[in-house]
Formats: sequence, structure tokens, C-alpha cells
Amino acid sequence: LNEQQACAVFGALGVPQAAVAVMADANDRVDIGYPVVMKINTPAILHKTEMKGVVVDLRSDKEVRDAFQEMQGSLRDIPFKGHSHGRRRPGSIRLAQGLCRPL
Repeated sequence: LNEQQACAVFGALGVPQAAVAVMADANDRVDIGYPVVMKINTPAILHKTEMKGVVVDLRSDKEVRDAFQEMQGSLRDIPFKGHSHGRRRPGSIRLAQGLCRPL
């Protein structure tokens, strides 16, 4: 499962989820409120933070556009399908879990 699919499963199980929006280009609006965390949408990068594919604490449309364009320029050789934006919830934690099953 990709991140959006995994979040949908956890949401269906009643695990609270932060609001998420997906941008296809720098001019798309983020209508989930601010601040947000922006992440590149690509299966080509497993650890997005290490590749500078994550920007936190964006607080305006301009900051989102600027970060989108900067990320697009620095990761131009990586195939991706837009960016996800998750509403940052101060005082909350982000849980990431990678699972695999034996072959």
C-alpha cells in the first residue's frame, strides 16, 4: 500500500487522521488549513526526508508554492505524481509503520 492507501485503512479502523490534500502543480490551492507538511508523492523514494522530499510548517499559499517549486527543481530526476499536504497538528505525533510479510 502507498501512504494514502494505508491512511485510508487506518481511518476506516477509527484511527484519527490529519486532513490531507494532494497538489498536482504549484498553483493548486491547499484547502485544509495551515500549517501543513508537504511531501513528494513517489514510490521511488522510501525515505523522503533524507532526500529533501519533505517540508514542514508551511503557513501560507506562497510558502507552499515556493516549497513546491524548490522541491520540483531539486528532485527533477525523480518521477513523481504531485505532492501531499497534511495538516500539521501541534502536540500530535506522526506514526509511520513499514510492514512486510514472509514470502
